[in-house]
Amino acid sequence: MKFLLILMAVTLLSTINPNHFANGITRPAADPTVTYAKDGTATTQARGKQITRRRKKTVKPRCPPVVVAKADGAATTTATGLTYIITRHTQDRQPLAGETVAVNYTGLLTSGVKFDSSLDRGQPISFPLGMGRVIKGWDEGIAKLRVGEQATLIIPPHLGYAERGAGGVIPPNATLVFLVELVSIKEATKTN
Repeated sequence: MKFLLILMAVTLLSTINPNHFANGITRPAADPTVTYAKDGTATTQARGKQITRRRKKTVKPRCPPVVVAKADGAATTTATGLTYIITRHTQDRQPLAGETVAVNYTGLLTSGVKFDSSLDRGQPISFPLGMGRVIKGWDEGIAKLRVGEQATLIIPPHLGYAERGAGGVIPPNATLVFLVELVSIKEATKTN
């Protein structure tokens, strides 16, 4: 044990500069003093030196706000429980049952998590309206829109995927939020 202590002391003494003992040990100055001016400069004074630097301003990037619904858009709840808010109005026509519609959409959970979007694929989804090819909330909500209109559909579980959920992404009994745009209507072909 004594041998280890002696070895540590010798090692420590061999690393110290002998001039420290001759000149005395000087302690570093206290923490540097920093002063800020109104023009954004910072002056640091430590160890007898004075340094003036321009302080960098931290600017958070401003992103345009996401508009889900205009302030004047009124929410409408249907007898089935579907809530929709038309966020962009047009004067074009509404689709009829059986007509094929093209819709751009983004699907969100109420937590704000996106689970699907036609915009990510760069192509709207097409389906015959009112034929049960999509969830009931879509058949009902898209029928309320005119070509070119955008809306927010808030679909309760019984008009969505109910207890079964979907694809491991949509949990059972989830209320769904869809941001939709009715892009176009392809009229049903008449058979004689």
